Amino acid sequence: MRMDNEFDSLLCREELRDVAAKQWRTHVVHDDGHEIVRLLTAEVEPGKWAVGYDLWFTDGRSAHRVPNLAWGWGGSERVVMLWMTGYCLSWGRYFTPEAREALLREQRKWRTLSLFE
Repeated sequence: MRMDNEFDSLLCREELRDVAAKQWRTHVVHDDGHEIVRLLTAEVEPGKWAVGYDLWFTDGRSAHRVPNLAWGWGGSERVVMLWMTGYCLSWGRYFTPEAREALLREQRKWRTLSLFE
């Protein structure tokens, strides 16, 4: 069962195209040596930020996605990070409590960023 992402409405899903980023920023949210949560952000086109992920779960599974406009985009890095942390938390049962807490801390950080930062 999946929970709702409270930031779902922030992502624009108009004009979706399969355009992937060639370079991106990596935000290491959690890494304890057994479980890794890295969120990837990129301004794929001017004013269009996309998000991806590099996830390693404790059971040995992994999931990876390069930031891509086919999934939706936001007008800022802050928007896509809020959406991605909400997305991961909506699938929280797949993460350890420590990773969920790290995702919540990351989300709080992006929520409280000043308008001028």
